[in-house]
Amino acid sequence: GRRRDYGEDSEGDPEARRAFADMGWALGVTLANLINLLNPTRIVLGGGVSGAWPLFMGRMMQEIDRRAIRAAARGVRIRRAKLGPSAGLIGAARAAWQAATGTENTSAVPRPWRSVRSTMRAAG
Repeated sequence: GRRRDYGEDSEGDPEARRAFADMGWALGVTLANLINLLNPTRIVLGGGVSGAWPLFMGRMMQEIDRRAIRAAARGVRIRRAKLGPSAGLIGAARAAWQAATGTENTSAVPRPWRSVRSTMRAAG
């Protein structure tokens, strides 16, 4: 299907902009709690709405700055998944491949899934 352009779809729509701001707030609160609890060095966000990153990222970062322990927040890098909306699907397929073949060797993994290794480590 066609990749969704959230910026184009929500331009001039105050309800859509408000919804993305609310999403950024909720995600920021959630990530701040995770940062405080787990102290990760990296957080990778992907999925279907990753195309809306510019619409919620600012509010998300505001909430993280406001709520996370400063030392923990300084040590974390938050990025959008390079695989975009397909990240979860590709990661699940790679995990299934590894379970079926009993291998962690990425040279045995078909080409499209090799690049998932670093993304999976970052998320884990």
